[in-house]
Amino acid sequence: MVRLDAEGHFGCIRAADGDEYYFGHDNLTGATFDQVQIGAEVQFLPEVGAEGRQAKRVSFGKHHDV
Repeated sequence: MVRLDAEGHFGCIRAADGDEYYFGHDNLTGATFDQVQIGAEVQFLPEVGAEGRQAKRVSFGKHHDV
C-alpha cells in the first residue's frame, strides 16, 4: 500500500507486518514520482536508520512480503 503526501514530495509504504516506510523520489527505480499511485503494489528494501524506517530501491510490480 502506498500513501502520498498532498504535495507529492514523499510517500509511505505499509509492509505486510504493518510497519510503514518513508520514501522520496530519490528512492524510486524505474519510475518517476508522478507515476506513483495510491494502492500500487511495490517491492523495496527496508532500512531502519537514524531518521526511522525508509524504503530503498522502490520499484513497481508484484509485491513480495518484507
